[in-house]
Amino acid sequence: MNEALAPLELGWGARWRRRRWQRQARGRSSWLRALSRAAKVGKTILGTTRSQPERPAAMDADPLLFARGIATHQLATRTCQNLAVEMAVVGPRPSGPALFVANHVSWLDPILLQAVVPMAVIGKHEVHGWPVVGSQLDRLPMIWLDRSCARSGARALLAARACLARGLSVLVFPEATTSHGEGLLPFRRGIFGLSRALDVPIIPALIDYAQDGPQSMAWVGDDPFFPHLARALSRSRILVRIDLLPAARAWEGEGAADFAERVRAELEDRLHGHRRSRHPRRSTRELAA
Repeated sequence: MNEALAPLELGWGARWRRRRWQRQARGRSSWLRALSRAAKVGKTILGTTRSQPERPAAMDADPLLFARGIATHQLATRTCQNLAVEMAVVGPRPSGPALFVANHVSWLDPILLQAVVPMAVIGKHEVHGWPVVGSQLDRLPMIWLDRSCARSGARALLAARACLARGLSVLVFPEATTSHGEGLLPFRRGIFGLSRALDVPIIPALIDYAQDGPQSMAWVGDDPFFPHLARALSRSRILVRIDLLPAARAWEGEGAADFAERVRAELEDRLHGHRRSRHPRRSTRELAA
C-alpha cells in the first residue's frame, strides 16, 4: 500500500485527548438531558397540582378525593414518561380498593406505583417541607406521617380508611425507610391491622430496578436528594419491574404482626427469585446472605 494513503495513526497523546473530549461531550449531553427533563417534570407537577382545588384538612370531608387520585395517576404516568422510565408490570391489578405494601428503594417508588393504579400514598412528613414541590402535594391525596408523633399514626390510618371508603387504594411502605434493595427490612404492622379490621386485601408489590441492579437507584441514609435526582434525570433510561403478588388477607386468629411477617416473607421470596435469575451461578447460600 502506498504509505501516503495509509490511515493516520494517532499518537498516545492524541488518543488521550480524543477520549477526554468524548467523555466531556457525553457529560455535557447527560446534563443537558437532565435539565430538559427537570423542566418537563417540574412543569407537569406544578401544572397538575395548581389545577386542583384546595383540599380539606380531613380526608373524609373531601368530595373530590377519588378525582384527585385519578389526577395523581395521570401525573405519575406523565412523570414516568418524562424520566424515560421503562416499566414492566407483572401480575393483575385489583378490581377494587386495596392496601398496597411495597419494598422501598428510592424516592421514585411511589411515583411508579401511582402510575400503575390510582392511589393515595402514606409518606413521611419531611417531604412536606421540601421547597416548591412539598407544599403543592397537599392538593393531592397525600397522607403525611410524622413518626416522631404518637398521634400521627392514628390520624394516618383514619385518613387511609377514608380513602378506601371512597374507592381509592392506599400505598404504604411498611419498612418505614429506604434500603439498597438487596433485602427487606422488618415491616411495621399498623397497616396490616387496618386490613384485618376492614377486611380489605393487602396487595404486596415488589419494585426491582433492573438496569444496574437495585443499588443503581437506591436513595439511602444521608444521601442528598437533589444530587440523586440529578443523576436519575441524566440517565438515558430507567428500567424497572413491578411484581403485583396475589391479594392477601389475614387468616382467622392471625394477629397484625404475624400477618405483616407473612407478607414480608412472600415479598422476600420473590426478591430472591429475581436475584437467582440474574445470577444463576451463585449459590443459594450466597444469595440469602
